[in-house]
Amino acid sequence: MGAFRIALESIFNRINPKGLEYVSYGKPNPFVFKNAEAILSQTQSSSSLDHSENNGVCGSHPFETLYMIGDNPSVDIKGAQQAGHPWFSILTRTGVF
Repeated sequence: MGAFRIALESIFNRINPKGLEYVSYGKPNPFVFKNAEAILSQTQSSSSLDHSENNGVCGSHPFETLYMIGDNPSVDIKGAQQAGHPWFSILTRTGVF
């Protein structure tokens, strides 16, 4: 996403006298993790409507644990830790690590 933003900003700034103003959301911003949690909750709710085995309980169920598996301690791991429960971070020893 960084390269795309830089390219977009460069093109925009060449054709507009006023520089590009933007708000960027991405890891490690806790909003990204909470948004992912909300989407997973919606997916879980819609799939539980398709199955009759939901132990007689309707509606969404909070997650006990959601795992963020990543290779960047300053982005992936920090983001999950800042988001708090139910997020749990796992650092892989590949890529950035």
